[in-house]
Amino acid sequence: MINHKLGVVLRLLLMVSVCGLLLFSCDSSNPDEEPPPPDGENENVVQSVVVSADKQRVIGTGIDIQLTAIALNAQGDAVPGVEFVWTSANPEVATVEEGGEVVTTGLGKVRIQAETAGISGSIEIEALPAGIQQLSLSTPYQVLPHDGFAVQLDLTALDALGDPVADPQVSWSSSNANVISVDNTGQITTINPGSAIIFVESDNTETLLHFDVVTTTGTGILELDLAFLTIFKGINSADLLIAPPGMSVALAVDGRLVMARGYGMASSGTDASGALLDPVQPNSLFRIASVSKPFTAVSVLKLVEQDRLSLEDSLLSLVPSLIPSAGLADEEAREIKIWGLLEHKGGWDRSVGPNPLYHLPVIAQEMGVASPPSHESVAQWLFGQELDFRPGSRYTYNNMNYFMLGQVIEAVTGQPYDAFVKQEVLAPIGITTMHIGGTMLEDRAEGEVEYFYGGLGASVFDGVPGTLPTQYGGGFDMNLMNASGGWIASAIDLVRFGLAVDSRSVITDSQLHDYMFSDNSGSGVYGAGWILDNRNYLHTGALEGSSSLLYVFDNGTVLALLFNGNTDVSFRRWLEPIIETTDWPDIDLFGQY
Repeated sequence: MINHKLGVVLRLLLMVSVCGLLLFSCDSSNPDEEPPPPDGENENVVQSVVVSADKQRVIGTGIDIQLTAIALNAQGDAVPGVEFVWTSANPEVATVEEGGEVVTTGLGKVRIQAETAGISGSIEIEALPAGIQQLSLSTPYQVLPHDGFAVQLDLTALDALGDPVADPQVSWSSSNANVISVDNTGQITTINPGSAIIFVESDNTETLLHFDVVTTTGTGILELDLAFLTIFKGINSADLLIAPPGMSVALAVDGRLVMARGYGMASSGTDASGALLDPVQPNSLFRIASVSKPFTAVSVLKLVEQDRLSLEDSLLSLVPSLIPSAGLADEEAREIKIWGLLEHKGGWDRSVGPNPLYHLPVIAQEMGVASPPSHESVAQWLFGQELDFRPGSRYTYNNMNYFMLGQVIEAVTGQPYDAFVKQEVLAPIGITTMHIGGTMLEDRAEGEVEYFYGGLGASVFDGVPGTLPTQYGGGFDMNLMNASGGWIASAIDLVRFGLAVDSRSVITDSQLHDYMFSDNSGSGVYGAGWILDNRNYLHTGALEGSSSLLYVFDNGTVLALLFNGNTDVSFRRWLEPIIETTDWPDIDLFGQY
């Protein structure tokens, strides 16, 4: 019994001990309570000060700016109830009150500081001058026609914050009021050709814009005038050191001549006022260079259409006089066919050998004849050389193909090349002013421009020793260029021709017509006498001192451009303004020319 009671007591004591331990544990601490933070990280201890402003840059003095300061603890939380001491680093620029109210007192930059308990933050305030601080002028076109063109210049005036200034008070002036005048609204009016700078200024700043005013003649279309003039003068910076001095433009739409325009100078010389003595006219004559090739191609196909020639005829069977007395250097030359010449597959590669038409004194010496040699002598010299590839096997553009076609036309017709072209191609479509050009300056035809910016080269004329300008006898002979690049024409002439070809007025046989614009060469770029551009067709030309373009759009629009200087500007730049134009004037200028 005693032992049983003792056991009960012991069990009770054990339970009390466990309970005591549990009670001690429950009373010692709360396990969910955070430990006190280390010194310096109390939530009310300021670790940094951040200052902000409703605006940091203002214009003028006496402008109110409200600053706000926030004290932050180590956790980045705002510490409440903090008071700040505000100071300005330069009261001459801005003062600051107890609540962070700032007033600008001068111009410049100043740092404003807020401090509490040795911890500070600051912000920079800037007071800027009042009034116009920046001016800019703009206009889509800086090359303008001279004949009374007026345009409103776009002026942008900004304050020191870059915000627009309403009704800006500015003054306008022209560096040459005889070229361009300007009124007090910024409208300019062209008066005479030349250059002028338009200035606009305010009390604090000024800006300027340079303009070129070009002599214009004939009838233009304002939007195209501006676009073409920009390209024309823009050549200077984009492609060449010197822009051509003159150009002529003709444009036909729906069979009507809607634009016939001359720009710049046909030849040098000005009067006492600086006006050109000889401006380019709409019907001025220019060397058209390789734009001659379509005329030669059409003439050959005219003979085919008349059953006087076959495309399968061989060159040397038609003109055996071209075979040198010593015989052919390459018997494959007998395989040269008319179609091969039209398609530039004759067998000559200009990347392999020199262009004979630019080596006339050498050819003349080797052939024992005077320089410049005859067409026959040049051909015989050429056939005394090996061909560069088998005739008809591949395309490579070469002037000698069309040089030879000129000889074919003469052999088949018994007429001079140019006489047949004038009679059978030009006269029926109303072209009367085209001719084979002269080589020397004194050989210029009436109404023909002067050519500029050539170099110097050895004279091609035995009777004129020494060097000559390359465009005037120091490089080539226009007579020898006849069928490949010797014609002179007006832009209007070229447009007439393009319209006639497009309407099948010259080559009426549909098969022969389509042959001109088929990719016969396999090159993807050339038909028969024409460069292919998708469904459009064209030809370009270039000789020292001249450049040309004839472009026929697939909708029948025809553009001709002629220059009396060299230009490497992509012809596509000239097409874009036309493609973008949809509203054409209801006129037809053909009756005037």
